Amino acid sequence: MRAGTAGYEVTGLGLNYRPTEISSALGRVQLGKVAGDRERRRKLVATYRAMLGDRYGMVIPFAGSQAESAYHLMAILLPAGADRETIRSDLADAGIQTSVHYPPTHGFSFYRHTYASGRRALPVTEAVAPRLLSLPLHSRMSRGDAALVCQTLVASVRARRAVNAHGNPGPDHAQPLTNGCGR
Repeated sequence: MRAGTAGYEVTGLGLNYRPTEISSALGRVQLGKVAGDRERRRKLVATYRAMLGDRYGMVIPFAGSQAESAYHLMAILLPAGADRETIRSDLADAGIQTSVHYPPTHGFSFYRHTYASGRRALPVTEAVAPRLLSLPLHSRMSRGDAALVCQTLVASVRARRAVNAHGNPGPDHAQPLTNGCGR
């Protein structure tokens, strides 16, 4: 038999992630809803893909993938040269919340300072990152909600593609990425 410690010893800073009994009970109920919620999100993603496709220079990453998905995010790539914040503002004006998942890790101050990650060139990451946009996706959305998001997004992209960052007419299609991301 091995001898244990007589008390506690803390060798590093950490967090206690043990749930309370109440949060555990809630979690058990929620687990019963996972499959149905995932299926509703899968159908919403299918609606987004059907309505957006690779149109107006937008690309839906991994749209052709046969891999299993949790369907927890609906990310798209905006057209090359698109001003993501202006498009997000247009959607917000219509009451549609968007987000960015996920900013490149190497750009966070912790990683820049700890690992000097700012010195390494990541050209594909830098080309894709400002084009990423996450659209609303949750199990309480309707297909009509997803359609409204698509219509509003397409209207914004079409209005914004008339002139690109250089003041020239924008492209009809996004420039392909060298690694085939999103295709």
